[in-house]
Amino acid sequence: MSSNLSTIIGLGLIVATGLGLSWILSRRKKWRAVGNLSKIYIYPIKSGRYKEIDEAVCTPIGLSFNVGNGKLPLRDRVFVVYNSKTMAFLSGKVNPKMLPMNFEPKDDRTVIFSYPKKKNIEIILPDKPDDKMITMWKNEKIRINDCGDEVAKWVSDAVGGEDSEFRLGYFPVDEGWRRDISYRKLEFEVFKNTNNKYTGAYSDLSSYNMVNKASFEDLNTRLTDGNKAKILNFRPNFVIEGPKAYEEDNWHWIKIGDAVFERFRPCTRCVFTTIDCDTGEKNENIEPLSTLRKYRTMKMLGEDRIDPHTPVLGLNAGLYQGGKVKCGDIVYVSD
Repeated sequence: MSSNLSTIIGLGLIVATGLGLSWILSRRKKWRAVGNLSKIYIYPIKSGRYKEIDEAVCTPIGLSFNVGNGKLPLRDRVFVVYNSKTMAFLSGKVNPKMLPMNFEPKDDRTVIFSYPKKKNIEIILPDKPDDKMITMWKNEKIRINDCGDEVAKWVSDAVGGEDSEFRLGYFPVDEGWRRDISYRKLEFEVFKNTNNKYTGAYSDLSSYNMVNKASFEDLNTRLTDGNKAKILNFRPNFVIEGPKAYEEDNWHWIKIGDAVFERFRPCTRCVFTTIDCDTGEKNENIEPLSTLRKYRTMKMLGEDRIDPHTPVLGLNAGLYQGGKVKCGDIVYVSD
């Protein structure tokens, strides 16, 4: 029997006996433990209020958290506010009033949105896709299911827009539909593992964002009192505790719980990090971005073709193998 045939038969037996992909990965990759998963955060509304959770299921488009009782699960960045005139999405870095907007499921289709000093609004989610597309950044068109006129008025009033100037979109029910970022040709050329399948719902780019706690703490040691940052200003999904500062720059594969991720680029940071995640107030000294720019930019990390002077902290990753994760899980990497 040829060695190739033996390998094929062997892999077939692995799958047939239920060991599957995770076993193959564990055998083929040299995993090493680097720390543990200390925090999990999910952001159901893009630029809206964060929720800290203890466990989640990792899906291709981002985290999903089952709240129980047959209610709609929390999913990461599946709601987006957009401008009805320009059809462009609304970001918290442009309008920090987005930050307190919150969301809770009532049942499997009814959801409740809340905002400080406003009466809550209850809506039934659209169950049929429509033909609307919004624009993210300059060129990317993403489908939405519009959530209706009533919540449009509510959202506009909350974030300071004219009557129904802002509307609420919901990610298409069909999770098989994925974003197309192929227009970012240089991105694919520079970061070889970039993939349409690694995009999230309405996240800026990747379905998963990870921050090494030691890297964040090192940044904070460089900041003066009054300018200290909060880790949530960086909007991570996972906070990893244990590795040395900036060790994550050299990771490729990451295994947490049952899930496996592929790091495909360092995470560049924008002015949103200077806005307090709880108060919505912007740091007058443009911190922590100003300090981060002094010692960690794309160019300083060896890449001057994409955003050379943009600060970097954390990493963008896509889901290679889905599964459950929980706080306390050991984090393994393979370089």
